[in-house]
Amino acid sequence: MRRKGPEASNGARFALLALGCVAALGGVGAIAGCGSSTSVTGTNAQIAEPVATVQISESEYKISPAKVKVPRSGRISIQATNAGQEYHALHVIVPGKVSAAASPEQQTAQSEIGEIDPGNTETLNIQLKPGTYTWYCPLSNHRRLGMVGKLIVR
Repeated sequence: MRRKGPEASNGARFALLALGCVAALGGVGAIAGCGSSTSVTGTNAQIAEPVATVQISESEYKISPAKVKVPRSGRISIQATNAGQEYHALHVIVPGKVSAAASPEQQTAQSEIGEIDPGNTETLNIQLKPGTYTWYCPLSNHRRLGMVGKLIVR
């Protein structure tokens, strides 16, 4: 049965939209490859260099150094190395997002590095304003055992 009325025109609009997307992307081959590319090009694709790179080490049960000061705000690169025998991770909390009365378990991370295998290093790039940020290992009870620290951004 042939559609009439608004349904027919919506179908035609969808078909034209799909054809326009194919043409804009350079053909069907471009659509097939869209999801696999990790490169970004163009004038707005510039990624700002970090204003600071912070290197920390995580082991049982400490973050070293536990307190780090960064001289200015902006994009900060945090490189966390797991120097321990257990898996570790890193969460960074933005102040004011959680009530001061919240327990560590109730606080949520603004940005994070997932599990880091022993001996490996992972990097977190985060845009931060001036302030004091708490970082910690969220795995098991690592935070309560001492894997917590501060990042101070001037």
